[in-house]
Amino acid sequence: MKKVILFLFIAIFSSSVFATTIAQTTASSLNVRSEPKGKVLFSLPQNSIVGVMRVQGSWAMIMYLPGNDPGKAKYGWVSSSYLKVVNSGKSARSTSSYGVSGDDCEYEYDSNAQVCVTATDAEMDCRESYDGTYYRSCEIEVEYSVSSDYEGDDYLDVDVECEVEIKYKKRDGYSWSYASDSESENHSLYSYGSESGDMDFDFTFSSYKEVINVKIDSVECEINSVYKY
Repeated sequence: MKKVILFLFIAIFSSSVFATTIAQTTASSLNVRSEPKGKVLFSLPQNSIVGVMRVQGSWAMIMYLPGNDPGKAKYGWVSSSYLKVVNSGKSARSTSSYGVSGDDCEYEYDSNAQVCVTATDAEMDCRESYDGTYYRSCEIEVEYSVSSDYEGDDYLDVDVECEVEIKYKKRDGYSWSYASDSESENHSLYSYGSESGDMDFDFTFSSYKEVINVKIDSVECEINSVYKY
């Protein structure tokens, strides 16, 4: 049912110059008012899907479709603190490849087998604020490959760790700020085995920072440990 409602909103908003954001209500019962701090027109249950028409301070003008019928659309104002973005018409996406400077390799002690990992791609998807003036968060997906020249009949347990560093600039800032995050995954490799994998990294920015520019500064993957079992 949620997918049906999202499809209706996307279909409506794709031809509209007013609404750019689809959101979900988070309060158990959210009052919809005639204007910011105005009289209550109706209430919405938790997880209702709405379209955000525009934002004024901490208030958002929304459109709601009772019974998923566009012909019965209702409008009103709600506190934006009780809205969670589901799909934004404005997003910043950049795709780039980031390789480690040479493969990062380690040796398994007993077999002297070599295991290497390489970061192959990094894709960033950022979400804007309701009014489209700054970034709320960025998600980065890192793809990598791990391989070995092991020739035995056992398996190699390989722990891979990837780290992403981003740089971002605030509206009132003159220099770049930096943030980093790391994740790890385990892989089991057989004789001359290889696998590919991916990791997701989430960076959230406080509204007071008003981040207006985000870039991936570096992506590195390395072998934390490898042993035979």
